[in-house]
Formats: sequence, structure tokens, C-alpha cells
Amino acid sequence: MKQKLVALFLVIVMAASALTAAGLVATPAVAATQRTVTILNLKTKNAGNSYTFYGGLGKSPNMSPRIPDAKITLQVSSDNVHWKNAWVTKTNTAGDYAFHLTLKTGHTYYFRTYYAGSSTYREAFSPTVKI
Repeated sequence: MKQKLVALFLVIVMAASALTAAGLVATPAVAATQRTVTILNLKTKNAGNSYTFYGGLGKSPNMSPRIPDAKITLQVSSDNVHWKNAWVTKTNTAGDYAFHLTLKTGHTYYFRTYYAGSSTYREAFSPTVKI
């Protein structure tokens, strides 16, 4: 019984090492060096049902430095529980982004922006905006 447990342990250790080496599992040292980021997500109502969502991505807690050329996804939900990726953009050289869209009337929408993270920064979600 003891030999079987030792053999199983070695298989688990080898599998974990292979996953880490393949880059499929982050090592604790890598995860510990990632910094948190903040996403601002603000909205403005334009003419009719046209809206502009704008914001920025930067290192927490004070949004400095800003993060340029980062992929930002605008997510939409009708119930604030189930989310769908709707639009994708990148931050500009100042770390800012904007989405322009027109919405159907008579519906409630929830929007948030998502940053998937990088080797330097952790993933982040903005606060939710209800329309």
C-alpha cells in the first residue's frame, strides 16, 4: 500500500512539473510578482439611445502608471449574472479606451469591462454600469 501511494505521489509531482513547464500552470513566484490593476468604466448618454463607455487601465490603487496597448473587452448582461463578450478594443498610448454603441429601447442592460491580465498584471473587472 505504501509503495502504491509513493508511486501515485511521484506521478502527481511529474504531471504538475510538466504542466508548469508547458506554461499551463503559473508558478507561485510568477503569480506573486503580478500587480493588481484598476479599470475605470464610465458612461455618457449621447443623442437618442447612443452611449459611449470610456475609461482607463492602470496600476492599482491610483491608476498610475497607465497601461497602453492592452486588450479590453466590453461585456454585456441582461441579468447581471450571465455575461457575454460583446466588443473588444485596446487601450491607447495613454491607457484609455472607449466603446460607442446604440442600444434598443425597453431593455435593461448591464455592462462591465474586462482585462485578461498579462505576465505583469492580474486580470481585472470594472464596476458594473446599469442602463
